[in-house]
Amino acid sequence: MSKILIVGSGAFGSALTQVLVSNSHIVDVYGINENELNDLKENQKNKKYFQDQKLDLPINNTYLDINLALQNQYDFIIIAIPSFAIKNFVDNIKIFNLSKTIVVNAAKGLNLETKSSWCDYIKQNLKIKALVGLVGPSFAIDVFLKKPTVVNLVGNNSNALIKVKEEFENNWFKCILSKQFDAANYISCFKNALAIGCGIIYGLQNSNNSLVAFLTKGINEMQLILEKIFHKKVNPLEYFFIGDTILTCTDQKSRNFSFGLLIAQQGVQEALVNKQQTIEGLNNIKVIYEIIKTNQISAPLFQNLYKVIINALNPQDLFDKSFC
Repeated sequence: MSKILIVGSGAFGSALTQVLVSNSHIVDVYGINENELNDLKENQKNKKYFQDQKLDLPINNTYLDINLALQNQYDFIIIAIPSFAIKNFVDNIKIFNLSKTIVVNAAKGLNLETKSSWCDYIKQNLKIKALVGLVGPSFAIDVFLKKPTVVNLVGNNSNALIKVKEEFENNWFKCILSKQFDAANYISCFKNALAIGCGIIYGLQNSNNSLVAFLTKGINEMQLILEKIFHKKVNPLEYFFIGDTILTCTDQKSRNFSFGLLIAQQGVQEALVNKQQTIEGLNNIKVIYEIIKTNQISAPLFQNLYKVIINALNPQDLFDKSFC
């Protein structure tokens, strides 16, 4: 039995809480939404995301103050917050010695300033035992409902990967280890961007032919960009690559895919005004465009997707321009 802090009381943080309490660990949750924290602590629910569905077992404690939470010694800290909040969170806990703690990053996206992964920022700024990424096809609602799910754990520390696998794995949540650490962090960014484009295409065409053609083109461009950046082949047959990309780019449970559908219905400006949730793919599109430009890579799908988002291209022209 391990003592674990979940950072983030939103959908995915609550879903990972379900995994860990089901495995009989001592789980605390830190968050900034008092209503969510109270619901998790008092009712074993997060009604905002999962209605009346309950955690298998109660959590240990909740915290609105991270400094208070980190008065405890944790074996593992799980980061499950939106990527825009990572820098502020990491900066706030720099003062703590976490040399006995393994950090698991489940947050997606790249640092807008450095065009590098948030995992790099975490490693550079925190005194931790090891860092592991949790990535792969895992909608929060399905995890919370204990639907069979398989993810990758990625990292360079084999012992840490094995330990995290032991904490998370059970008969419905499986973890496959991978050393493709850098590629996994970039793909989590690319697939969210691609999902917006797939939503636009499907929303305009209502055609699986069109959707799958666009998706395939996007995956090819993802692989090309990664090989240019890392100067080596990237294996696409990983859960974090082909698995997560297909899931995120084809299902309305995906916020990014749904946002693309909204663009198809309302246009970019209205969709931006009417979006209800954090859309990670929006910033990701901008980061990818900068990476493409800096490295002089030809990637017409991602280049034209950027033009759509900044209102320089009509969404109706996205499909045709992507195959030029």
